[in-house]
Amino acid sequence: MRRGDAEFQRYLTAVFSAMFEHPCNMSVPTEIDAVLQQAGFDSMEFMALINDQAIKDQLKKNTTEAVERGVFGAPTFFIGDEMYWGQDRLHFVDQALA
Repeated sequence: MRRGDAEFQRYLTAVFSAMFEHPCNMSVPTEIDAVLQQAGFDSMEFMALINDQAIKDQLKKNTTEAVERGVFGAPTFFIGDEMYWGQDRLHFVDQALA
């Protein structure tokens, strides 16, 4: 999972699709495993990473920063200082990036 931007984007695509386009229960380990394997990831490696204390600490830091910035749900995107929340607002993100 720590291989670079392209793999991270592939991970985000798989997970966001599983959460928002073709909903899966991503709190169930077998669902996570299936989504990751279908996207070509080593799910055992992923499970080891999410149990790594350094990864957990970074998640806590990122979450704190997001809350301080006003994030209250996912997905949330920032373009500059403008916040966009919800998968139904992604077309606004596209417009802001254009």
